[in-house]
Amino acid sequence: MKKTVFILAVLLLPILFFGQINNHFEHSDTKWYAARTYPAGNSQNLSLSATATRVYGFKGDTLINNVQWFKMYSTSDSTFQTNFYFHNLIRAENKRVFLYNYSTQLADTLYDFNLNIGDSTKYYFPYDDMGTGERPPTYMKIIAIDSVKLLDGKFYKRFKFMEYGSVREVWFEGIGSIHGVLYPHSAIGFITSGPPSDSLRLSCSFSNNQYVWHHSGYARCYTIISGLKNQTIINDLKIFPNPAHTSINIQLNDNMFGKTNMVITNIAGQVVKSVSENTQSSFEIPIEDLKNGMYFITLSNNGKRFTKKLMVQH
Repeated sequence: MKKTVFILAVLLLPILFFGQINNHFEHSDTKWYAARTYPAGNSQNLSLSATATRVYGFKGDTLINNVQWFKMYSTSDSTFQTNFYFHNLIRAENKRVFLYNYSTQLADTLYDFNLNIGDSTKYYFPYDDMGTGERPPTYMKIIAIDSVKLLDGKFYKRFKFMEYGSVREVWFEGIGSIHGVLYPHSAIGFITSGPPSDSLRLSCSFSNNQYVWHHSGYARCYTIISGLKNQTIINDLKIFPNPAHTSINIQLNDNMFGKTNMVITNIAGQVVKSVSENTQSSFEIPIEDLKNGMYFITLSNNGKRFTKKLMVQH
C-alpha cells in the first residue's frame, strides 16, 4: 500500500508544480510591462541613461476561420488607455502560443512551453542597431528547465537558454520571455552602438486579476526616466503608507508646483479614483472602497508624468 501511494505521489508531482499556473495568453486583461534602458549621456555626464516602459496587452479580438485571436497592442500610457500601437494577433492552444503573420496569412509559433532540454526555438534578430532588416531565424537551444514559485504562489516552469551573444534568455511558462512578451519575434540582437542587447526587461506582469511577476531590478512596474533630474523627482515623491489600509498620503517635492492631476488605476487599467487640478503640496486620499490588490498611482505635473505602485490591504 505504501509503495502504491509513493508511486502515485511521484506521478502527481508535475501536476502539483505546473498544472494550475496562470496562463497570461488565455486572459483578456493580461498586461506585460517591458522597460528598456537607453544611453542618454552627454560630455558632462557620460553615465546618464534613460528608461522607458511600454505596456503590452490585449484590446479586443477577432475571428479567423472561426478561431478566436486576441489583438495585441502596446502603449507608453501606463494606464493602457491611449496612444495604442497594434502589433499582432495572438492565441494560445495546448501550451503553445501562436502569432498571426499577416504577410503569409499563417500562424507562426511564438512560444512552445512543451519544449524539453536540448530543443531549440526560433528568434528573429535585426541586422542593425535601428532594428531594420530581419535576418533569417536564429535557433536558440534550451539548456535547463526547472520550476520557481512566483508572486501568485504558484510554481512555473522556467526555461533557460544557451547564451546568444550578450543575450541571456529565460522563459516562464504561461508568461513568456524575461525580455518582453514579443521578444522571440522581434528581439534586440548584436547591437554595436546604443543600448546593450540585454537592456530590455519584463518589469512586471499581471493576469486574471493577479500580480504574477516583478523584476527585482525595478522598484516600479512603469518607469519613464530621462536622465538624473527626473529620477530625483520620482524618488522625492512620497506616497505612504504602502501597503495602505484606509487612506494614502501623497507628498510632493519642491520640483512639483502648480496644478497636479492624479489617477489611481487597477491592474486592468481602469480608473478607480482621480483628483483634478490639486494645488496642495500634500493631500490625503481615502481608499476604503478599493478592494485588496495592486494599483497604480499616476501623477501629472507641468508636463511630466510619474507612476508608482500601490498595494491595498484592508
